[in-house]
Amino acid sequence: MKLDQISSYCDKYPQEASNLSQVYLDLTTVKSWAEVKVKDIEPLQRCVLLGRTKVHDRINPPSDNSAIYDPLG
Repeated sequence: MKLDQISSYCDKYPQEASNLSQVYLDLTTVKSWAEVKVKDIEPLQRCVLLGRTKVHDRINPPSDNSAIYDPLG
């Protein structure tokens, strides 16, 4: 299932679970981001999503289209 990658973070930060799930699905499904990963930031008790956009069936270099997304930010 697509949400398996974030399920442990949703359990760890239940106040963030709804936003994290919605944004993760949007980035991986609608926006077709590649290599979406979750970065846990324990001192802030939250996590962010890291990933890259795809262009013409290839992944752009990190310097072109890298992004960090804070679901609550």
